[in-house]
Amino acid sequence: MLFLLFFILLLISTAILWTLGASFFTFQDSFWEIVDYNKAYYAAISALERAELVLRYRTPGFQGSGGWIDSSEIETIDKRHFGYFSGFDKGGSEWIITSRTKNIPKKGEGNVDWMFLSGDALNFNALNYLDREEIYFDMDNTQNNKAYTWTSSTEKKANYFTGLIRLPLFLSGSFGPLKDGEHWNDNDNYPVDIGNDRIKNDAIVQWEFWGSYNNNEFTIYPTNKIDYQLNPNIIEKEDSVIREKRINKNEVLTFKDRHWPFQTAGSSQNTLTGLTVISNSENDIKTKKFTEIISDKDSFKNVVFRFSLLNLLYAEENQIYPYLEYQWNFDNEVADRFYYVNVTGKYKDYIVKMLVKKPTSKASILGSFTVIF
Repeated sequence: MLFLLFFILLLISTAILWTLGASFFTFQDSFWEIVDYNKAYYAAISALERAELVLRYRTPGFQGSGGWIDSSEIETIDKRHFGYFSGFDKGGSEWIITSRTKNIPKKGEGNVDWMFLSGDALNFNALNYLDREEIYFDMDNTQNNKAYTWTSSTEKKANYFTGLIRLPLFLSGSFGPLKDGEHWNDNDNYPVDIGNDRIKNDAIVQWEFWGSYNNNEFTIYPTNKIDYQLNPNIIEKEDSVIREKRINKNEVLTFKDRHWPFQTAGSSQNTLTGLTVISNSENDIKTKKFTEIISDKDSFKNVVFRFSLLNLLYAEENQIYPYLEYQWNFDNEVADRFYYVNVTGKYKDYIVKMLVKKPTSKASILGSFTVIF
């Protein structure tokens, strides 16, 4: 009887010990799984930090990669910037940076607030009141093995581009007359007179090119052509400012030889003569073609296209539009608005991937004023 009782107690104790042991080994396995995942995670963080360091030395348009997937596949990056992780023979890390595009924004990647989405708004970016958007045509062409050093290697690809700037679709489709303000009593569908200056087709968006030509800085503005002798003041055909009428009609804006924005049909002009150029080299620049500005990397350097809102966007009944929507399409690559940083951390069976977007430029227009009518 005592033997049977002892045997039963022994079986119970063994079962308890077995259960505890099984639980412990399960916990141990889970613990090491967590450790392995954390190694992959922090390998990805390490790759992100390296990419951040690279971007301290790079300008828009840079594309490159670095790191390693295992200890035998080191990328073509200076090894001094990479130390082996302890016991990291079954994993590694990698970063890939891209910042070039033919479309701003890329299809379906617009930044219009989701509350105001309608139609194809995701294919457009918002042009807000206090922002000056910038597009760089000189692209950083630095090779991988010099990613951590300052260089001046640049390239240009685009020759021309087209775009559309429009009113947000979730509101009415055009500028309307002010409920209590002066407006024009004719058949034009852009009758708002901002500031009572008796110009019935007010300037809405300012655009400019900035850069250097043979070491002389330059700025190219649109030509502001108004016949002040008439009442009301009339906008002439040679005017190249982005005004209400063009936005209301959803006109495609074209920056190309023989198609400078808003030239009259059949115009044979293909140089910058008809635009406003501010530079010590003004006379030389005006004889150039538009394609030379954005594609010639030897004479024209650091070329930037800038655009911003000029006036409040009055809609019907004194409502004000909160922003405009825009998109630009290029014949070849330009620098994107963002650096897209893809990083990967790997250890054993675990792979951690992250994507970080860093603006290449986001300039405020506060303190930068242009007076135009």
